[in-house]
Formats: sequence, structure tokens, C-alpha cells
Amino acid sequence: TEQSIIVLTPTGELLTADAIQEIDVCIDSAAARQVVIDFKNVRSLVSGSLYPHAEPIKLLLMLSQKLQTEERRMVLCNLRSEIAKVFR
Repeated sequence: TEQSIIVLTPTGELLTADAIQEIDVCIDSAAARQVVIDFKNVRSLVSGSLYPHAEPIKLLLMLSQKLQTEERRMVLCNLRSEIAKVFR
């Protein structure tokens, strides 16, 4: 429905570019207007990649922008304080 919500929970302790790409695939296949990404299992973001365009933070921001252009919304929840600081 137009107000549907999908909740996605990465299972790994490290959030990698591959995990973000899997989330993107799930979101594309869902018609949900709101996307919640639950970080309860995530302890760290993998960064320092040789490929800056594939950094998890950048991919999350790109995903958020994509959803906004589709008039959809992404919410991150259960962020550890160390990870939340990255988004401030």
C-alpha cells in the first residue's frame, strides 16, 4: 500500500558496501514508501576502501537521495553512538 513500511536489519557486525547493495536490491523489490534500516547488529562501518565511491556511508547517502527522488523515506534506527556521530 501507499503507506507501507519495510524494515531491513543487516545481520553482520560490520556494515559493508556489499550489505548496502543487498539492502538496495531489497528496497527496489519492495513497494514500501518508508524504509527502516535497523542497525541493532552493526558495530562498525567498513571504511578506508580503495574505492571511495563504494564506502558504506556514501552508499547510504546515495540510497537516501534515490528514495527521496521517488518520494520515499529512509530511517536509520538503533545506531550505536559511534556510528551516529558519522551522520551528524
